[in-house]
Amino acid sequence: MLLEMRCQVHSELAVIEEEEGHLEASLSQLQKAMRLDNGTQRERLSSAFHLLQLRGTLYQTPSRTEDKAAMLMQQARDMQPQDKTDRRPILIAVGLLLAPDDFQMVLDADDTSKIPVGSFGSGPVAQLFAKAQHHSTSVQKMDGHLARQGDDKDNTERVKLWATLAKTARKQEMWDVCRAACRFCLLYDDGRWKISKTDKCRCSEEESCAECHDCNGSQTCVKDLLRLLAEIHFISAEATVQKLLTEGVQLNSPAVPAVETEVCVSEDDPHWVVYR
Repeated sequence: MLLEMRCQVHSELAVIEEEEGHLEASLSQLQKAMRLDNGTQRERLSSAFHLLQLRGTLYQTPSRTEDKAAMLMQQARDMQPQDKTDRRPILIAVGLLLAPDDFQMVLDADDTSKIPVGSFGSGPVAQLFAKAQHHSTSVQKMDGHLARQGDDKDNTERVKLWATLAKTARKQEMWDVCRAACRFCLLYDDGRWKISKTDKCRCSEEESCAECHDCNGSQTCVKDLLRLLAEIHFISAEATVQKLLTEGVQLNSPAVPAVETEVCVSEDDPHWVVYR
């Protein structure tokens, strides 16, 4: 009866209807897909269905933090391309919902206005040192974030929200927000999700696991999460390269004193060593 193919067709139709703004029709297609699913797509379909339901209640405030973040994220994604300045505070608000005390401090790592004036002396090298020191200190604020959140379980929902925030910020070239979101998302790449050898897919190497009815549904979810985390690693690397370029440094190239400065900088200067 080609149930799996029919499930996938309804899932794709749901995406098309959503893009056209037909939320009720999209929900109907997702319901049909969920009825045809053999269990391997359960989490993906239920998550998509839940997010669609949230879109239909934009004027209601959900009680769960994750739902509030998802709703704000959808509002940001629905905005017109020219509304970039209006989209930024919404994306930051999503980060603040997911990490109330830590996100702003990590985001401040790229904000040079947060550096105390004259705290590390004067001169161009001292300023570079202060910038580097401020960045390191800010980023370290996220140490222990998962423990403070009491996050001792497989919180797939938050991983996906952080990943969506990173992707959306990247698309809008809000690189500081992108870097911060990537850092929080990759905290979950701590080995908590692994492909179990006992539940290893019994299909052949040539077959896709999606085509194998013997696959464990939870293992399919794990594979999707690991693929998502790998994607965020690449986005994080891209955002890091962008940060280097703003400092006038190429990837894998050593930092050298700017030739236009009149101050002679020693390579052994402790301030320069920290910045380099």
